[in-house]
Amino acid sequence: MKALQFRVNVKGVYSYGRTVWHGKDRHTFDIALELMEQQRIKTESLVTHFFKLDAYCQMIETNINKKASQAMKTVVSFDQKT
Repeated sequence: MKALQFRVNVKGVYSYGRTVWHGKDRHTFDIALELMEQQRIKTESLVTHFFKLDAYCQMIETNINKKASQAMKTVVSFDQKT
């Protein structure tokens, strides 16, 4: 049996803007977190797909084809029981 070894580089962009919220200049991500903590935003419906870590290829395919899969947010579970 031959061993297979490969290297993966993951690159992406994580960016949010700023806005005036209740008279203060705020980072939009901070506002979103605050609203979620207050349960003013229901996030359950935003997550459309869950994957185990070993199904990462399927997850990537789902994200690439969002229109066909109707994926909004995908979640990876590192717990193999999920």
